[in-house]
Amino acid sequence: MLLAANLGAMIFIIVSMVTLGLSTTVSQVLAPLKDKNLISRAILANFILVPVLAYLLVTGLHLPAGIALGLILVGMAAGSPFLARVNQIPADKRELAGGLGVLLTIFSVFYIPIIAPFLIPGESKIDPVLLFITFVIIIIIPLFIALSLRSGREEKVARVLPWLDRTSYGAFFATFIGVIFVFFNQLTAIIGYGGLLAIILFALAAFGIGYLLGGYAPHMREVLAFGTAQRGLSVALVFPLLSLLAYEINPGSSVYDPTVLLMIVSSGIAGLIILMVLGKRLAKQGSPG
Repeated sequence: MLLAANLGAMIFIIVSMVTLGLSTTVSQVLAPLKDKNLISRAILANFILVPVLAYLLVTGLHLPAGIALGLILVGMAAGSPFLARVNQIPADKRELAGGLGVLLTIFSVFYIPIIAPFLIPGESKIDPVLLFITFVIIIIIPLFIALSLRSGREEKVARVLPWLDRTSYGAFFATFIGVIFVFFNQLTAIIGYGGLLAIILFALAAFGIGYLLGGYAPHMREVLAFGTAQRGLSVALVFPLLSLLAYEINPGSSVYDPTVLLMIVSSGIAGLIILMVLGKRLAKQGSPG
């Protein structure tokens, strides 16, 4: 079941990158770069404040190594492939949100191999070169191929996207079910109350960071709030997959800690629930009366 969960994670990563590329045009990807103020705030939120937040939670709550590593990876991984489809983001801002999601994903691919070795707690080790090469193979290449196929094929893409969405969500939930099946009896003990508290505080604080940096331009708070709180789980999941592959090839050369995958998946599910609640609150505040 654990191997099945990792296979589901692999499918989720690749399919979500293809979905992200097919749902966004090159001009939409380049559009956020024209707004230097937006890009600077997005970088500040996603690549400075949120990683620092994750690190502070890990050290302040004294989380176990695997759980800590999972939260750190989530904190460093920006760019959700589903950002453009958040209901609380108005229709006229969804193309901007989609382009921002692509840019943050690409930035994460270069950012994580550089920063991760300095933030990883305990005795965990990351080979930055190998991690970057893996990112290129299963993140950048599917994303860029999908972006190139998008042009001039709008009608075909519109028919394919719903199926890709279902496949991506299905693979992620299959991963979640597999992980929960393996760790059900020890779930509370492994994550611990500190881990659960860290997940909740992380999601709320990340949303707050994006919301505060959104400024006063119409609807930009929603774009940055959800763009910051929705982390790039596709990117975060690459490390545990790479760790499992290294362990299977040469068990003596590395140690595989499945709780890293457990923390990333748990953060994704809990974050989704928290953002749904926050989104409903925002919708009520924005509705007349």
